Amino acid sequence: MDVVIAGEDGSIIRCHEAGSSGPGVILLHPWWGLTRDITEMADRLGGEGFRVIAPDLFEGRTADTPEEAEKLVTLADPKWERLLSDAERAVGHLKAQGVQRVAAVGLSFGAAYAVLLATRGRVDAAVLYYGTAGLEEEDRLPLPVLGHFADDDPYEPDGGEAFFQVLQRVGASTEHHRYPGTYHWFAEPSNSHYQREAAEAAWVRTASFLHRTLGE
Repeated sequence: MDVVIAGEDGSIIRCHEAGSSGPGVILLHPWWGLTRDITEMADRLGGEGFRVIAPDLFEGRTADTPEEAEKLVTLADPKWERLLSDAERAVGHLKAQGVQRVAAVGLSFGAAYAVLLATRGRVDAAVLYYGTAGLEEEDRLPLPVLGHFADDDPYEPDGGEAFFQVLQRVGASTEHHRYPGTYHWFAEPSNSHYQREAAEAAWVRTASFLHRTLGE
């Protein structure tokens, strides 16, 4: 279901919403934008018993090639504070409907915003698919974080190892998985690097983690 969140300043955020009850999940899209892969993932999370909001951080723009996606990120990066504010408003939309606990699930580009939401105390748990973000040693992150990383990934060549070591030092409870024989985007069915077995293993771990950390 598509929804529009209006701000006091007149701005709007278009989102895909799924599920009707349960703990909350904000699903943050990769650099392709809010594509069918993400709306279907939101619907699947909704079917798992979560109330899901997937904001469109690219204002309707999507990409089919890495070159097109790089252009979208180039446009988005200077506006990262506004994008983070949009994500925070999406979390607020869930909480305004009575949701008590919310997790952020971010894929690639979206994983960075999941981390930012976590460092600002806006969510209670985070799931990162092949993506990280800058994190300072003085940050405190006393919440659980689950990571899914590819075996061969030029964007995250160490498979998130260094980032998760920092997470542990700043107080996060971490669970970190690296999937043999995979490349970046392995969990996105429309992508040529999709690996069904690894994607399903990550899905099972994600659903279990969310139920465990957010409550049924």
